[in-house]
Amino acid sequence: MKALRQKHGIDEAQTHCQEGLPEDVIPAVAKELDVELVILGTTGRIGLSASSSETRRNTP
Repeated sequence: MKALRQKHGIDEAQTHCQEGLPEDVIPAVAKELDVELVILGTTGRIGLSASSSETRRNTP
């Protein structure tokens, strides 16, 4: 994450990496930082890196 942050000129104070379920961690960090807007991004993967990723689906 450090290399990616440095590559794009993002300050360390502006990056947050936490372990846990997204539905638990994202609201907790947002509340801790007192933010009103959270923007998330993703990276498309193919091949072996895609097969080793864990995916969680919400079903009704």
